[in-house]
Amino acid sequence: MTRVFSKYFSIRLITLLLITLLSPLAPKTFAQEKHYVMIDSISIEGNNHTKAFVIERELLFKKTEIYEVGELAEMTKNSRNMILNTNLYILADVTWIEIKPNHVIVFAKVIEKWYVWPVPILKLADRNFKQWAEKDYKLNRTEYGVRLNTNNFRGRNETLRVTLIGGYTKNITVQYLIPFLDKTGKVGLDLSSSYRINKEIWYLTRNNELQFYQNFKDILIRRFENNFALTTRRNNYITERFELEYNLIKIRDTVNSPNLNPNFLLAGLKQQEFFVRHVFHYERRDNKFYPLNGYYFRNELGVGSINSDTSNVEMLRESFEFGLYKRLYKKLYLSAYGKFKGSNEPFPYIPYNNFKALGYTDHVRGYEQYVIDGHAFVLAKINLKFALIHQYMLKVPIKLNKKTLRVPFGIYLNGYCDYGKVWNNQWKAPTYNYNNTLIRQDLIGYGGGLDFVLMNDKVLKLEYSLNKIGEGNFNMNLVKTF
Repeated sequence: MTRVFSKYFSIRLITLLLITLLSPLAPKTFAQEKHYVMIDSISIEGNNHTKAFVIERELLFKKTEIYEVGELAEMTKNSRNMILNTNLYILADVTWIEIKPNHVIVFAKVIEKWYVWPVPILKLADRNFKQWAEKDYKLNRTEYGVRLNTNNFRGRNETLRVTLIGGYTKNITVQYLIPFLDKTGKVGLDLSSSYRINKEIWYLTRNNELQFYQNFKDILIRRFENNFALTTRRNNYITERFELEYNLIKIRDTVNSPNLNPNFLLAGLKQQEFFVRHVFHYERRDNKFYPLNGYYFRNELGVGSINSDTSNVEMLRESFEFGLYKRLYKKLYLSAYGKFKGSNEPFPYIPYNNFKALGYTDHVRGYEQYVIDGHAFVLAKINLKFALIHQYMLKVPIKLNKKTLRVPFGIYLNGYCDYGKVWNNQWKAPTYNYNNTLIRQDLIGYGGGLDFVLMNDKVLKLEYSLNKIGEGNFNMNLVKTF
């Protein structure tokens, strides 16, 4: 019996070795079953204003190249997503037809948006709807003005944006984005400059809440902020930014007094900031404004200095974030997000103006009314979405080129759970006794709501959240999802 088994396994071993050695010959048989085609030409329709190379830059295939049919089908779908993610078009479609054996023509069809928009602005000056409610819905805590957006300037996907805002914050901002400096479309520029002034200032965080001061007469803070960025795009998925940033901040002596916060700036009444930053972004989402499938990650590394008339500190900052999105079943979608952001802790301290963590741009849902300051934080979010209405073509009372205009519209039921934690070794009792109890605590929030999505990039979120303290919060946001 032993000999029989030995003989059997010997034959099996020889057979496996023969299959392994002869396997390079096998693909020839299967390759004949695959269908390869060459792209003879690419036809672009609907680009009445856009230069053809702007759209061609988003396509994943090139003329005269040879592709397998199955591969080409996937590439056309991804190319459509790339075109829509430029945010220049209401609709986009990429198809192909085989005009003769092994030769195809690719068709890219778009419906362009209106590119010159004088957009009226009316927004809350407070961080969110919850904080505005706590301030009794006062209209003097709003900002109003106009933003003149010239998108797709010169038909080259350039953006010229001028913003004029009054009200709570008076703001003048100019931005010019040039994505194509060379013929390859791999190098661009992003230039921006802004000047902002306020007569009210949040000068300190106490009891996990911002403390405000206003004298109704004098300007308390002036900010002059400038950014110069060289952008590169290695391929359709990878972009990089090399940034230079210079900021000048001035405050009145009232803010710097012992009664408010002598550590608001590094020292004195004026602070200059210089930063050099590198940003790496890998993007594979179907829609970066409201993604349902795909993934992305982003890494930002910055070094710089904060200077006053009498002292300076050197800063090192690191930020990493990622998002994963998956369709689970028909109209059910799952998404997950994570972020880490941290800096060194220079001596003698990080100024309060530069010490923001959660509760500003990043937040744990359920804690919208609080801010948690620190030099580092982690944030994690998980969402489960159900499409009540998905990509419904909504008819609007506007005609474009004498045709009735239809725009994509969706409503999504959203359930979620968030986690966050902030580290702050700078504010410790008894030197700083501000009763900020949420520092170094595990913050957990959860809830549900409705997301309304219009034209692929306009998102209204209505959410009701609970936190581990037992508080409930309703919030309304006009922001893109993670």
